[in-house]
Amino acid sequence: MSSMSYFDIAMRSYSNIDKQFHLAEEMGWYNLFAAECAQIIEKMLKGILSISKLPEDISPHIFDIHSLQVLTRTLHSIYPNTINAQNASWLSDYYFDTKYPGDNFVEVSKYDAEQILSITKDLAENLIALYNSINNTKTNFFGG
Repeated sequence: MSSMSYFDIAMRSYSNIDKQFHLAEEMGWYNLFAAECAQIIEKMLKGILSISKLPEDISPHIFDIHSLQVLTRTLHSIYPNTINAQNASWLSDYYFDTKYPGDNFVEVSKYDAEQILSITKDLAENLIALYNSINNTKTNFFGG
C-alpha cells in the first residue's frame, strides 16, 4: 500500500476536475462537484501546511479542521497573501451546505458550478506554485 500526502490526494482529484464538472453536467447535479472542489483546496492547503514550519501558536489539530477560512488564515500567517482569502471563504461555504440537509442546504446551479470551477482552478494554480517553490527550496542544497 502506498502512502499519499494531502497534496498528492488533492492533485489526483484536481487532475480530473474538468471531467468531474462534465460528469456533474451530464447528471444535472452539481452538489457533489462543489463539495469536491472545496475538498481539493482543503487538501492542498493542508499539504502545504504539513511541509511548512508552523507558528508556535498553531495547534497540531489544524489538520482536523475543514474550514478553508481557518486554513487560509494559517497559510497567510506563514506565506502572506498567497491566495485570495475571499474566494477560499466563498468556496468553503459549499463544503457543508451542499452535502447535508438543513436550513442552509443549497442546490448548486450550473452557473454556480462554473464559478466554483473557475475559482478552484485559480486557487489551485496559486497553491501548486507555492507548493513547488517550497519543495524546490527544501531540495536545493544552497537553499534557493
